[in-house]
Parts: sequence; structure tokens; C-alpha cells
Amino acid sequence: MKTPAHLRLAGGGDGRLNRRAVIFRRLIVRLLLFAVFAWVSLLRAADTLPDLRAKAEKGDAAAQYELGVKYAHGEGVAKDAAEAAKWYRKAADQGIAAAQFNLGLSYSQGDGVGKDATEAVKWYRKAAEQGVGVAQYNLGVMYIHGDGVAKDAAEAARWYRKAAEQGIVEAQFNLGVR
Repeated sequence: MKTPAHLRLAGGGDGRLNRRAVIFRRLIVRLLLFAVFAWVSLLRAADTLPDLRAKAEKGDAAAQYELGVKYAHGEGVAKDAAEAAKWYRKAADQGIAAAQFNLGLSYSQGDGVGKDATEAVKWYRKAAEQGVGVAQYNLGVMYIHGDGVAKDAAEAARWYRKAAEQGIVEAQFNLGVR
């Protein structure tokens, strides 16, 4: 029986992952995501909005990121994409990878900031270099389409590969069809 294209990435002598390895990777990614969301939930519960804002205004990067999330989703504040982007930028400038990714997404979609593919690439790259799988995938997409960067299939494949190694299924698929 021939292995489906989306499972042929790496591993084994023939360059294929077996189904158990794929399922195991997906489980690990889900567990890691659960741990991150649990940590963020604890942070949200620990700080009242005035406390969070005070910390953010004093330069606390984690608080700045969290305040950006609250504005992006309208949690305890009116939903405001521009305000979310403002706080994401403050946290991103201090190296918070999740904020860098969210800011890249804001620029990519024109959400709260002007749509700017070059800026999106800049922020995706910063997050991708810190190992954020979805940022690596999005950067690959930008390269394959030539959005904000010169079109470069080899560079796209490089970023897809990094994302695929972290279990990003879309990157695994794109590697299988390109």
C-alpha cells in the first residue's frame, strides 16, 4: 500500500513518516498548545485589567502582550484592533514571539494597522526565528506567493520544512505537493 503524500516527509529509510509518528507529533503539539493556553489563562486570572494595564504601561512585555490579546478579542474591554496592534508592537519590540506573530498577522490582514506585506514578513520572520511554527508556515506562504518578499520556492520550502517538523499539517501538505 502506497503512503499518502501528506505523510511522506521524513523519518525511516525511505523518507516517510509512519502514521503513529504523525499522530504522536500532533498529540505533542496539542499538549504544548494546551500548556501555553493554561499558562495564559493563569496570567489572565492573576491580573485585573487595571493591574494589567499598569504593568503594561511600565514596560512589562508579558502584560503588554496580554493587553493586546484582550483588545483583539474584546475581553473586558471594547474590541479594538488598532489598540491590540499597539500593545502587540510594544511586546514584539521586547522579543515576545507570540506578539511578533500576532503583529505579523495584523499587518498581513490589515487588522488595526495598514495592510503591509513587507511588515508582515518582518514580524513573521522574527517569530519564526524563535521557533513559532505557524509563523514559519506563514513565512513560507509569503515566499511562495512573493508577498512582501521576492518569490522564492526554495526559501518557502525551507520555512515549510521547519514548520512541518513542528507538526504544522498545512506545511507538511505543502511540502508534499510542491
